[in-house]
Amino acid sequence: MNLYRQLDTAYQHLVARPRPTWLATVTTGGYADVVAMIRDAQPDPTASDATLRTLVDLAPRRPDALTVTLHALAPRLRARLGRSVTDDYRGDVLTDLAFVLLDSSLDGSRLAARLVNRVHNRTHKAARSVHSRGVVNITTIAPLDPAHFAYHHDPTNGEDVATIAAGRADLARFHSAVRAAIEDGELTEDAWAAYRNHRLARVLDPDARLCTSHERTTASRTARKLAPLVESYLHAA
Repeated sequence: MNLYRQLDTAYQHLVARPRPTWLATVTTGGYADVVAMIRDAQPDPTASDATLRTLVDLAPRRPDALTVTLHALAPRLRARLGRSVTDDYRGDVLTDLAFVLLDSSLDGSRLAARLVNRVHNRTHKAARSVHSRGVVNITTIAPLDPAHFAYHHDPTNGEDVATIAAGRADLARFHSAVRAAIEDGELTEDAWAAYRNHRLARVLDPDARLCTSHERTTASRTARKLAPLVESYLHAA
């Protein structure tokens, strides 16, 4: 498929039709006059730049204006590419030119030359990226059977990944419930600290400091209050 030939055919169909009303905002002449103004950017590109800006502004509402613009810039674009590129590459550049016309800023002068250089650089970088890095392979991630985790053990303690994750989740929920009880006034910070530092710390560190009788008493009373939370969040299984 030759996009340049299709573009020429589309332009000839436009020329064969009656002169549209939108063309009066660009020129008093016909399509050929518009194309000539865009291509005649030397030595003074003022008229070429103004015509390009008007056509691109009309393009979202009048697609024929974009066809005329592409037809006017196509010879300059083909000359910029030379003869060493493939037909697919030439087609990609022409397609990118349409995107560049609609997405780029049209400030400054010498728009015709700058737009052609911009689209050439864009397509060239994309082609080099595919050539040097390869085509991206599309992959999907399928969920694993829960039994799969039974075969993945932690070498430090021999427990499987699922058991470790469940234990951590239970501890997180238990801690959240304790903080909620403190915020609701059902438990005090001092009582929780006594239970944590006496009952829990002694399990993890037998050589921890000895607690006072007051701390032991407070921890015992707190243990009774925490029993429902322990049963709900740590002994749910």
